[in-house]
Amino acid sequence: MTALDSFLRSTALEPLTTRTITSNALRQDIARGRERNWYLNQGESIEEVTTISASFRWNTAVYIVTVAGPSSRLAPRLDQAIGLITGVCQLLEMRPDDPQGR
Repeated sequence: MTALDSFLRSTALEPLTTRTITSNALRQDIARGRERNWYLNQGESIEEVTTISASFRWNTAVYIVTVAGPSSRLAPRLDQAIGLITGVCQLLEMRPDDPQGR
């Protein structure tokens, strides 16, 4: 059992909005985010707010960059915002002394 499985089994997921994922679909949503290397929250935490998050490693630490804004403004630019945030995280992960980002 993974740490995520343990957490989801031991925690009651209370909805924050009508769009909050409180079922096993949350595992699938997290898995999709891991596969594509970015995560999307469309009104699941705060009504009418969209967030896009991506992570990068720097030495031994993991950092997360998140962009948030009104869903009405981000929706038409979602692909562009995803490209920008993932591109920035890729650049931040690379070091001048190691082009492979290790």
